[in-house]
Amino acid sequence: MIKIIKRSWNLLQSATRDFHATKKRSTHWRVVQKEFISKHNECAACGSKKQLQVHHKFPFDDYPELELDFNNLITLCMSEKDCHLKIAHGGSFKRWCPNLDQYISQIKNKEKTFEEIWKIAKEERLDKRISKP
Repeated sequence: MIKIIKRSWNLLQSATRDFHATKKRSTHWRVVQKEFISKHNECAACGSKKQLQVHHKFPFDDYPELELDFNNLITLCMSEKDCHLKIAHGGSFKRWCPNLDQYISQIKNKEKTFEEIWKIAKEERLDKRISKP
């Protein structure tokens, strides 16, 4: 039961994550998002094809010039592993992880487990609008 409640909370956080943004999204965002998902249609961390989301490696409200840049985007899921929340944000959508590409590589190359990376992500996450690498 606790797992179901926690999962529901994570999905609610995901659905409302833009409410914390200080900048409005570009009017082109929806088109770019749809195009990116069609070209990158699985989670970069776990390979899931369910509940996919496009993540900005560098937050769009801190780096507005990168909002629509495909090189700043990555597909992550909010399926069972909650890759978007855990790996890209270290467990909080108010934070971000500047070493995301490194984390994904370590998971793919089986250098570290998902759980090990999540622990590292929680330790290395940065507050949005405050910390830049």
